[in-house]
Amino acid sequence: MHQNYEKWNRAFFEHFFGEHNSHKVVYLYINESLIIMIGGKLGVSEEDAIRDFCLSVQSYTKEVNELFEIASKRGQRWFNQKAEGIPPFIAVMALTVLAAVNMRADSENGIGGGNYYVRLRELLSLEGNGNGNGMPRGFDNFQILWDILRDWQELKNGEYGFINIFEFGTKYTAYARSQCLIRETEREQLFDFFYWAGYKPGIQIDINYLINHLEAYLSSRFNRLSRMFNTNDLALKKEIAETILHEFKRWTGGTREKQAEFGYNSREVNRIKEFKLFLVLEAEGIIPKAKISFNYLADNESFINNIDDDDDDFGIEGFSYANNLFRKYIEEELLNEPISFESNDKCFRLFHEATNYFIFRKGQDLGFKGWVSRRELLAGQEHLLLFHEEMNEVIEQWIEDQNIQAKSRNYKELPLGWKSLIILISEGSKILPLDSNMIVNVENTSIHLSGGLKIGNQEWLLDAPPTLSISSPPKTIVKINDVESFCIIDGADNVELSLLHLMYSNTYVIKANNTSRTIILRNDNVHRINQENFTPVTAQATEGKLKIAGTYIYNNLDEFDNCFEIKNGVAFLTVEGRCYKKPVPQFIKGVPFDLERGFRTLGIEFGKEALPIRKIDLFIEYLSLSGEGNWNNFLRGLSWCFGEEQLRLRAYKVRQRLSQTGFVEFTRKGDTNNYYWRVIPTSAGIIPGVDPLVSIAGARTRRMFETWKNNNSDRFDMLWSIPASDLEPIAVYLYSKSWDDLEEALQSLKIPYNLGDDYFAYHLAKCLPSITSQIDNDKEIIVSNYGNWDVKGWDTVLSKWERNGSSRLKQYTSRFGDNICVLQLPSGNKKKIERDIGKLYLASMEKRKLFSYRNHELRIKKEYTLPELYERALASCIGKCPERVGSYRIYKNVPLEVAWTLVHKLGFELEFLR
Repeated sequence: MHQNYEKWNRAFFEHFFGEHNSHKVVYLYINESLIIMIGGKLGVSEEDAIRDFCLSVQSYTKEVNELFEIASKRGQRWFNQKAEGIPPFIAVMALTVLAAVNMRADSENGIGGGNYYVRLRELLSLEGNGNGNGMPRGFDNFQILWDILRDWQELKNGEYGFINIFEFGTKYTAYARSQCLIRETEREQLFDFFYWAGYKPGIQIDINYLINHLEAYLSSRFNRLSRMFNTNDLALKKEIAETILHEFKRWTGGTREKQAEFGYNSREVNRIKEFKLFLVLEAEGIIPKAKISFNYLADNESFINNIDDDDDDFGIEGFSYANNLFRKYIEEELLNEPISFESNDKCFRLFHEATNYFIFRKGQDLGFKGWVSRRELLAGQEHLLLFHEEMNEVIEQWIEDQNIQAKSRNYKELPLGWKSLIILISEGSKILPLDSNMIVNVENTSIHLSGGLKIGNQEWLLDAPPTLSISSPPKTIVKINDVESFCIIDGADNVELSLLHLMYSNTYVIKANNTSRTIILRNDNVHRINQENFTPVTAQATEGKLKIAGTYIYNNLDEFDNCFEIKNGVAFLTVEGRCYKKPVPQFIKGVPFDLERGFRTLGIEFGKEALPIRKIDLFIEYLSLSGEGNWNNFLRGLSWCFGEEQLRLRAYKVRQRLSQTGFVEFTRKGDTNNYYWRVIPTSAGIIPGVDPLVSIAGARTRRMFETWKNNNSDRFDMLWSIPASDLEPIAVYLYSKSWDDLEEALQSLKIPYNLGDDYFAYHLAKCLPSITSQIDNDKEIIVSNYGNWDVKGWDTVLSKWERNGSSRLKQYTSRFGDNICVLQLPSGNKKKIERDIGKLYLASMEKRKLFSYRNHELRIKKEYTLPELYERALASCIGKCPERVGSYRIYKNVPLEVAWTLVHKLGFELEFLR
C-alpha cells in the first residue's frame, strides 16, 4: 500500500468519521471541491488535488485492474482480525462515490446520464469495457465493504458515526449512489433552491420545513431530482432532504457569479424585461344595447411576481395600479395595432401584439366580471371570438370545418369593422386551431393563486391563504392532497381557501384534472432574524455613533455619561458635557423603581391565556417571516388585512407605531413617501418598576411564543395586553418572581437585552443627542425654485401647516408626492430637515409649551411627533405607543429622569402637573 494512499485514506476518515461526527448519521458524500479542500490540508495544490487523489487510489494495488478484488480481501481480513486502526478502504469507497457524483450524459460519445461504470473507469484510468457493462473486475464483491464499515461502526457504539447506506439504483452501484443522491450538476441547482426558499447562510433550518419547501419547489420542475423526490418512498424523500440539508450547512451563499445565481447569461443581465398585455372587454347594459369598453391588463401572476422587489418606481404613465394589476383604458382603433409602454424606471415594458382576432373567456378566474383575452380554447366553456371583418371568410370556414357551435353576439358599440361570435367547444371533441397563435386543449385546466399574505415562493400564512381561481370543464372535481374537496359546477370559479378549513401547517397539492399547484400554508414558523445575521442601524449619539436594534443597544453603555441626578431637591441634567440645574417640585416623584409600583399597578390590563389573533398581529407575523421588503410589499400585506380604504393613511399610522415600539425599521426612499423596511431581531426592554418585567419588541410569531411558554413555564409567565389602537401590535411581556430567573430565561432564549442597574429607556435617553446638535450636523442646502410645488409653512400658534405664511419651516410637496422640509436658521442659512424634527425645533425656538408631566406620565401636544428613537425610549417604558386623550398624546409609566432628560434635549421646558 503506497504511503500517499494512506495519507488520503486517513484524511477522508477524519473528515467523515472523526470525533465531530460521533453518534451522528454520516454520508460519504464526495465531490471535487471537497477533494481540493482535503488536498490543501495534505499540502497538495488545488490544480493537482483530483489527480493526486485518483493516483493514490490506483497505487493501492500494483495492478489497478485488481483494485476492487484486493481491496475487498484486505478489508475483510482487517475486520476479521480485530479491526484495529482505521478501515483501510475509505479512500477507495470515496472514489466509487465520486464516480456516482460525476455521472452525466455525453451525447457526442454516446454515453447516457446513468452510465456509472464509464465514470468509474475514467477515474481509475482503466482501459477496456470490463464485464460487458463496464464493471471493473471484483467490483461486485467490493460491495461487502459497505456492510463491514457499518458493522464496525455499530460495534464501536457510534463513536465513529453511522454510515447511512441503502439500495438506490442498480445492484452493485446502489451503495455508492446512495451516498450521492445529489449529483454534481444537481448540487449547483441547489443554490437556486436556497435563494428561492429565502434561506441565508448560517440560519437553522428544520428538516420538515425543508421538506415542505422542496415539495413546493420541485412540484413544477421535471428532472431526475424531482422524480426521485416525488415518489411515494418516504424514506428516500427524507434521505434526499438530509443530503440537501447537509449541502445547505456548507453553503456560503456566494459560490456562483451573480448572473448564474439568477439564471441570466451575460447578454441578458441588462436586457429590459417584457410582459404581454391582455385585453379586458367589459359590457354595461343588456345585449344588444350594451355599451362596451376595452382595457389593457397586466396579469398579476405572470407579471407582478417578476418585478424586482427592490424596485418601488415601477409605475407606468397612463396606467392605474391596484390589487397587483396594471390597467389602462384604450381606444378601440388600437385593437389591431402593436403598441408598447415602458415603466418609469426603464426596467420593463408592457406590449400589446397586433392581431386581427381575439379569443375571450369570462374572467372569474382572474377576479373580473368581464371577458379577458386568452390564447387557449377551453372545453365546455363559452368563448367570445372578436375578429376583424377581413377574417370573416376564414372564421366561418374554420367553424364549419371543425363543427363548432357558434351564435352571433352583436354589441351596439362594437368597434367599426369588427364582429363577434359566441363559440363553444364540446368536451372530447378534436378541434384543429385556427393558426399557431391559438391553443386548443379539451382537457386544459388552469389554476391561479392570488391575494393572501405570501411569505415566500408558493408559501402563505395558514390564517391568510390565497384565493384559488380555477378555470376548467364544468363539473370538474378538485382534490386537495388526493381528497375530493369541491366541484367546479360552471367551469370557472374563485374559491377562498380560508373557507375550506385547512387547519394544519402543511404542503397542499391542489389538483384539477391533470393540472396541479403546490402551496405551503404555515402558522408554525419561527422567524430567522437574530443578532448574528442582522446589521444594526447607526444613528448620531452624544458621542460617536449609536448602534441599536429594537430595544437593544450594541454600544458599550459605560462609555456614555449619566445624564440625570437629583440631590437635595435639585435635578442635575447633563447634556453633551454641560450640566443644568433644575428645582424639582415637591409633589413630583416619578422614581423608576418605585416600591409601590408593582406590575399590577402600572395601569396595564394583562391577559395570560392564548394570544388573540388580531389583523395587525397577523400583519406583524407576515412581516417577521418576510424579513424585509419595499413599500409595495408593505402596502399589499396591509391592504389584505385591512382593505383598500384609506390605505395610505393607515400605512402611515402603522409605520409610525411599528417604529415607535421597535418592531420594524423604515428607510425613506429619497424625498418620496415610500419606504424600505426590515424587521428588527427580537429583543427585550426592562419595564421600569419594582417587579421583574420586560416587554418584547422586534420579530415575532405565534410559534415562537408557544415555544417560549412550553420550555420556560417554570421561569416566567407570558402576559399580554391589547393596545387602544387596532393598528398597534399586541404588547407581550415576560414576568418572573426574580430577576435572576428572568435573566437566565432571556439568555437561554438568546433574547438580547441591555445588562446593568438601569433600564432601556434610560440607557437610550442618555445616548441620544440634543435636537440642536442633530440640526448642526445636517448639511446646508441651496433651495431651488419650487414654482410648481405646493408650499406650506408650519404655524406654531395654530399648530398646523398654512399656505402663504412667514414661517421659517417650509414644506414643499410636488404633484408626484415628493416631500421636502426646509428650515431657515437664525443665521439665515437653510437646511433640509425631517419634518417632525423641524416642527419641534421651530416650536422650541419660539418658546412654545408642548410638554407636561405628572408622576410617571408625560404629555405632548397631539400635533407633534418626536424623533423615532425618542419615541422608542418613551414607548419602551410601558411596552406600548402613547394614547391620545383630548389634545394630547400620553406616554405612561415614564420615570421623571427619562421624561426630563428627553424634553430638555429637545429644547423645551417641562411643565409639571399635580
